[in-house]
Amino acid sequence: MTNPPAPPQDDWDPGRRKDASRERSDRRRLGWREFRHSYPGLVVTMTIAVVLFLAVDGWLVARYLRSTVRLPRGAAMRSVSAP
Repeated sequence: MTNPPAPPQDDWDPGRRKDASRERSDRRRLGWREFRHSYPGLVVTMTIAVVLFLAVDGWLVARYLRSTVRLPRGAAMRSVSAP
């Protein structure tokens, strides 16, 4: 079984569809408002993900700061209590 010959690239049009009988259309959105209205679930999911990432980052920074404050004080207490 052989593949059909490739179509010539001279007539390539970026808006062309694979099915030549269908009309060419421009699928681009005009702006953020149209995107929000077209994909509300995606926007909500991305917003929740960003908020979750920021919350986890804040929690990690708080743990880091707490551990850096706790270590020197704990090290000082060990050096004083050791004979």
